[in-house]
Amino acid sequence: MTLEKSSTHNVKTAIEKDGEQTVTALTIHWDDDGATREFARRGVVIAWQNMIRATGDVPTDGEVKVSELAKRERGGFAMKPTAANANRMMQKLDDAQYSTALAAMGVSQRDIVRLVASRVHVTVIPGAGKSGPVIVTKVPAKK
Repeated sequence: MTLEKSSTHNVKTAIEKDGEQTVTALTIHWDDDGATREFARRGVVIAWQNMIRATGDVPTDGEVKVSELAKRERGGFAMKPTAANANRMMQKLDDAQYSTALAAMGVSQRDIVRLVASRVHVTVIPGAGKSGPVIVTKVPAKK
């Protein structure tokens, strides 16, 4: 892997979250290919862990395409198209988005109404419990 020896990038930085930004011409010296790869590996792992935490399930195997991750595309993470993964993603949708997704899959309006009404909603409240997060599950009442 051969890289340019130096590159300059305009970087915007603010001291406070919504504070005034200063633009800095930051020159990076790519002086060690091994160190560059190790630094990139750490960043990829952190990005992968962030995405996995959002799914709520840690797999025993994972795969990342760095070229796609660099484009900031979700496809940079090889998430297998399984029913469990689809269910996890569908749970993250609010009721309106869930209804729209079901309609796009060809589910009848009558079934959509039934499925939305019977959804289980899970809410995680970080730091609310003494020994960790509190998980609140709203299960629809039986009619």
